[in-house]
Amino acid sequence: MIEINLYINKRKSNYDYFLKKIEMKSRLFFIVLSIFFLLTQCAEKKSLLILENVTIIDGTGNLPQPSSDIFIEGGKIIRICKTGKFEYQEDAEVLTLNNKYVIPGLIEMHAHMYGPRYYEEVNKTLLAFGITTVRNPGASAEEIVAFRKRLVSGEITGPRIFTAGWLIDGPESPFDYIKVKTEEEIREAVRRQAKVGVDYIKLYTSLTPSLVKAAIDEAHALGLEVIGHLGYTSWTFAANVGIDALLHSAMAAPLWELMPVEKRDRFYDLANPTRNFNPDLFKEWGESFDIDGPEMEKLTKALVDNNVVVDPTLVMMEAMIWGNDSSYKEILEPDFAPNDFTDEWRNNKLHPYTSWWSDEAFYEAQKLFSVFSEIVKRFYENGVLITAGTDVGNPWITPGVSLHREFELLVKAGIPPLEVLKIATYNGAKALHILGETGTVEVGKQADLVILDSNPIDNIKNSRNIEYVLNKGEIYKPSELLSK
Repeated sequence: MIEINLYINKRKSNYDYFLKKIEMKSRLFFIVLSIFFLLTQCAEKKSLLILENVTIIDGTGNLPQPSSDIFIEGGKIIRICKTGKFEYQEDAEVLTLNNKYVIPGLIEMHAHMYGPRYYEEVNKTLLAFGITTVRNPGASAEEIVAFRKRLVSGEITGPRIFTAGWLIDGPESPFDYIKVKTEEEIREAVRRQAKVGVDYIKLYTSLTPSLVKAAIDEAHALGLEVIGHLGYTSWTFAANVGIDALLHSAMAAPLWELMPVEKRDRFYDLANPTRNFNPDLFKEWGESFDIDGPEMEKLTKALVDNNVVVDPTLVMMEAMIWGNDSSYKEILEPDFAPNDFTDEWRNNKLHPYTSWWSDEAFYEAQKLFSVFSEIVKRFYENGVLITAGTDVGNPWITPGVSLHREFELLVKAGIPPLEVLKIATYNGAKALHILGETGTVEVGKQADLVILDSNPIDNIKNSRNIEYVLNKGEIYKPSELLSK
């Protein structure tokens, strides 16, 4: 019996050993198969992209760097060197560009998206025009936050979005905004939007100084910044109580507060274009304004001392004050306008917001456009952080097209093209606190890039001549984005 048991145990031991060998070989087989599968996948999708022989305009204001190579991996820039200086593996994807121009992805600081049926289309259109980051200063909080999550997840294609929710205004607002009367009401409105997950709070024209201050205090306590399209509250006051950004330098509060104190009461109706607006005051305003006066100096100092970002939206002012000239409509809203966001306005030969102005009002406002441009130039020269935005979502302000028009207007104001590109990239990233991630062409940054056929420094209109757009390293042709 002992010998039989020993025999059985030996056979069992051999059997167990045999099973273990089979198991080990099976595991090894599947490991090898998995490695083979991964290598095959990597071979199908090359991980390294090289933009070979480009001229870099890096967004910092530095002069162009010709004959450069940009190495991109994992959606980020991993190396920049002189063309041919660094060898790369044979399986890299190489785009030879013959010294075409590479600039950082553009940042549109004022693009509204009203209604979810427009979100995807508008976003793809913005991307086609080189815009890789957007600040949306007003939309349905719940809808836009939900859309932002879909973008972050990669479910849909488009620029990165920073957003405000519904605008907050006074009780007599003609719009379907959040309307408040008291400081507690505005604080509660801020708290509700914060819970939804917005990035900013947007304040509107008829809010009084005490309500503006209460909103800023509440938002900052919750870690949110505040954007203001103000009218009855001066920019100087808002800057001194901590507002983070101000919009529309050619209209709204600056016009009346740039008047001598004894004349201001008369010009409040130039501060609120939606209520009591009186365009016949433009002539008198132009005769009274002194760009070298103490009011301009005081406002500029307040903006600089308090690090307030200014988004001038000159193109929006241009659209309105040349709203009697259909040729401007063709410039700002061309026939190819690639979404139906503006269909309700497309057949209007006059701008809907100003079609009721008198011929004299148009004439006087148009004469003042150079003054409004000079105000922006003075802000820039004195160190105010200027950004580029357009107010997409309004008549004649076509997504993408309008931002490139804004560049032209900033150049006409006297800001050099190289600096305008910095405004549209570096400054936007700085204002959004993402300069460590994007806004310049530098090693370690996201590969948010635009490849241009011609030099935008020679002519800022060349910023429209886009060959490719890279969004986090993913490369797109504009025509493909617009056709989808």
